[in-house]
Amino acid sequence: TSYSANLWAQPESEQSKNNFYKAYLRTSDTVVDVGANIGFTTLDAAVLVPDGMVLAFEPHPVIFQYLSANIRLNRVSNVRLFNIGLGEKETIDRITDLRADDQNRLAVLHHDAG
Repeated sequence: TSYSANLWAQPESEQSKNNFYKAYLRTSDTVVDVGANIGFTTLDAAVLVPDGMVLAFEPHPVIFQYLSANIRLNRVSNVRLFNIGLGEKETIDRITDLRADDQNRLAVLHHDAG
């Protein structure tokens, strides 16, 4: 994915997030990763909360497969994956399929009047 290529080329680009997690997460915390993409944050959190749980949500079906493969590859057992998006109300929408996978978003089909 374009996101994983960026991480490979510039691994320091996510260092500030990792420092934040190290400073605030405790070993038994529950972490919710909304828009987990390929699992970079999910995996960091899983290591930092070995007695806790990481709930990772990724709505894009192709990216979700990459996320699932990364979790299997890294053999973490405290992660639960969900192939859904989260929002303020229940709806069924489409998601874009951009080449820059970290830029995908809901493709709004209609708006409710109420």
